[in-house]
Amino acid sequence: MFGCIHRLAALGDAERKVDDNPYDLVPGERIAMRIVNRGVVDDSVRKAHTVYVISVWRETRPREPWAVYRRYNEFSELNDALRRLGLNTGPFPGKKMLGVFDETFLNKRQAALGRWLDTVVQTYCALQQHDRDQLSLVKVFLTRGANEKPVGFGRKKGSSGAGAARAPTKSTKKRVSLRDFQLLKGVSCLHTSATRLLPCVVCVVCVVRVVMSLHVQPSHLLLLPAGCCWV
Repeated sequence: MFGCIHRLAALGDAERKVDDNPYDLVPGERIAMRIVNRGVVDDSVRKAHTVYVISVWRETRPREPWAVYRRYNEFSELNDALRRLGLNTGPFPGKKMLGVFDETFLNKRQAALGRWLDTVVQTYCALQQHDRDQLSLVKVFLTRGANEKPVGFGRKKGSSGAGAARAPTKSTKKRVSLRDFQLLKGVSCLHTSATRLLPCVVCVVCVVRVVMSLHVQPSHLLLLPAGCCWV
């Protein structure tokens, strides 16, 4: 009697768990999917990467879809696991080292991933329930984290946060005061005076050189007429 009660309680708990997960798949249920969008995730923890948004729905309830967010590596891991089980999933888009954020490349990859995943889902739906149980990883791929948008989804590559306000920065430009202007004017006048005196300095140097070449005593320079060598 107590064993029957325990079995009934366990069955009730299992039913409640199914009801608590509205995105779980019941045996024999057919589903459909489509990759509807993509975005860059830059959460400052892992390297920036592209995440694809997969819309999944039951064929009996097409107006009640849910979304799962998967990156390329998760698609690749599912493909590898299915191949190890002997399931032919068709062509799978290969990896790329450079230019992974190029829009043309991403459009082609998204289309290829969509075709591949559609083949996987159609194959899964065509199986009997005991065969589906062997491919529970497909079910997990299509339901795990339903409608849970990744942290940082949709941010621009390299940004610190979506809509994050940047702290205002103070201008480093210094306002020119009257004193600075007067100082600049004084430097300009000094430069002008030096330019005017330069010919006089050159003239004195020339006279000294001539005097030295003629061996004239410095005291004889006093006999020269005033202003003969000054400009």
